[in-house]
Amino acid sequence: MRVTINRPTTRLRVLHVILLTATMLLGLSIQSEVGGYICNDQVVWFSKALTIAENASNLLKPFNSRRKYPALLDDTHIFGVEHGPLFVVPFRLYGTMHSAGYTGRDRVVIDTLGNFKGVVIDGNDGNSILPAYKACRPFLINNPSPELHVDDGYKMTGFACASNFVSADIIPEIQSRCIKYLEIIRDGKKRYFPRREFIKTDKGFWFTHIGKIDYEAKHPKNHALYYVEFDSKCIFLRTRRYYRRPSNEDPCAETWTQKPLSPANMAESLSDFGSKNLQGIEQLYTCRKFIFKISSIRNYINYVYSLFSNNSPHITEGNLISQGNGLSLWPMVLPERRGPTRTNPHVFALGFDHKLNFSGIYYSDAKGYVGKKFLLCPGFHLLLSHLEDSMEYYRNI
Repeated sequence: MRVTINRPTTRLRVLHVILLTATMLLGLSIQSEVGGYICNDQVVWFSKALTIAENASNLLKPFNSRRKYPALLDDTHIFGVEHGPLFVVPFRLYGTMHSAGYTGRDRVVIDTLGNFKGVVIDGNDGNSILPAYKACRPFLINNPSPELHVDDGYKMTGFACASNFVSADIIPEIQSRCIKYLEIIRDGKKRYFPRREFIKTDKGFWFTHIGKIDYEAKHPKNHALYYVEFDSKCIFLRTRRYYRRPSNEDPCAETWTQKPLSPANMAESLSDFGSKNLQGIEQLYTCRKFIFKISSIRNYINYVYSLFSNNSPHITEGNLISQGNGLSLWPMVLPERRGPTRTNPHVFALGFDHKLNFSGIYYSDAKGYVGKKFLLCPGFHLLLSHLEDSMEYYRNI
């Protein structure tokens, strides 16, 4: 028996056009030009992201659902992937193979082969059981030809200060304070001016700026401090991190990102496409208090069926486990869920009968798969109806 999963060709064609246009207009070569990714007020450097992807890829095989990471990415459509799983790993937790502690909100994304795909950040800031990941913005650094890239549709959006991002929007406000101070000096007026906010030097002024979280600090709630430098005429020069003692650290690097294409920019177009064409997919399915998204289950089934149809060697690597009575189980890597425990209390697997028909999600309270008793999660027919609402099945027996 063969199971084929079709998606409407019109939707796929539109998605491919949008993604291709976005890639051409962005004009960033991930291998040679991208310096890193901006995730709200945080910077994820490209070289470090590649290292993390390499470290995490070693844990994809063999699959171990008792491990919390790598975790399944629910929202694969933000990378244009509809027919296979992607995985997320915390940036901090996988900086080295032995690091641990605060995981943060940012995640590096890899595919089933361990290839680096991008960086995402949780829009819910960890305040919801279900993360709401969005893609971080790639950027160029310290552009040697700013005029060229301005013509190409880039703009200087801020500064990368180690792991912190400072928006360029702070410059006009601080510059106005600098000009105000010059006017006070020029007029000879003895009005109060908060001298603690800046330092006067032989060449100009250093104004202090208090940022948000300092991602370089040991404690995640510490605020980042910066010096914003101007010359004697209040012309902006550079931004530096604040240090109590003299430091030889280079100034913060300028970050250049793609300008919005229009009021309905490409990011909005992709978001609109996703919301219009993925309606109904964000339905939820619960088994043993673990919440699945229907879209994640569908992607996982698509992935397993693609291995079946291609006679992939992955099938022979112990992933398909016989349970007797014609039932075979495929261990599931679970999506990330917020909770009090670091490990999931249950293991889950996709079930297939002897004709490779999908027969539901199974769970076990015991560790491991071989020799363990698995039970069918309730609501199989309801789950199947949701899957058929979001996919078009036809079966050739």
